[in-house]
Amino acid sequence: MRLFFALCAVLSFLVFFADTKNAYQQAPPPTEQCYVEIDDALESYYKRKFGIILDPKTQVLPVLKALQGHPEAGALWEKMITKILDDMGFKPTTHERNLYRGTIDGKTVLVCRQVDDFAVGCRRADVAKRLIAHINEHATTESQGMGTITSRGVFNHYNGVDIHQTRDYVKLSCETYIDRVLQTHGWDKPGSRESDRHDTIPLSPDLDKHLETLSGPEEGTAEHVALEKQCGFSFRQVLGEIVYAYVVCRVDVSFAVASLSRFSSAPHVDHYMALKNVIRHLRRTKDWGLVFWREKPLESLPAVPLQQPPLDSSLPNFPKMQP
Repeated sequence: MRLFFALCAVLSFLVFFADTKNAYQQAPPPTEQCYVEIDDALESYYKRKFGIILDPKTQVLPVLKALQGHPEAGALWEKMITKILDDMGFKPTTHERNLYRGTIDGKTVLVCRQVDDFAVGCRRADVAKRLIAHINEHATTESQGMGTITSRGVFNHYNGVDIHQTRDYVKLSCETYIDRVLQTHGWDKPGSRESDRHDTIPLSPDLDKHLETLSGPEEGTAEHVALEKQCGFSFRQVLGEIVYAYVVCRVDVSFAVASLSRFSSAPHVDHYMALKNVIRHLRRTKDWGLVFWREKPLESLPAVPLQQPPLDSSLPNFPKMQP
């Protein structure tokens, strides 16, 4: 996904979005015929709708489309959508099968497909609409356009990621996801004595060395349960929630995630506090993310200045890559 948005930025493409509704239910049925039992709700529906009385003891309902939860469902949808795109001349990359490249009217079009969510990169809206319309001939697919257009750029939420398109860059962040995590735990507002500075770091090397010397009660013990209750959250759950943000676009917490993961089976109270400090860091910087700069401005989108951190003058310049 990151590669797709980086390429769209470099090529000065617009990105349009679409979503296939109930994708598995639109895919072909399992290769071996399946049936489901008739329950009371279906029996009542058939009697009311068609005046037909079904007998659950002697009748079953044939499955005519892929069934959610069936072992083949994912593969059936994958085969179907790949053929749909293949018929239009779109070929997946060798190592990332969800990335496709093709042409419409002789113009390059890029597609990022995550199961049934589509992001289409091209230069014109009508080209993206043609691709989505073709998919829609085979599987009901809702076009979402580029998203919400404001003076601050174009915003959309794609598969758990916030996408911000502007004249000069494309930005990926997890602000919506981080807000949801904070609200779940009641951490959406800082404490009265808590600093809200942005220059704090997720986990310092000195604290990491200190944490290595500590070990808490093993999972499954009464002491572990008591400590978890005392701290007010599950260490594994919060760590897992942070991992998602890290994997998508928050590489700044990678050291903290890797370090704290080592203590997940027997966390000490100090490990809990260190993990909560990472959450505080994410709350202070929830709008941070990955920024992919365009080689040429896309004048159809608003110009939005991006606040950047000060550069360390002691570091060498980042090398320029040859095309």
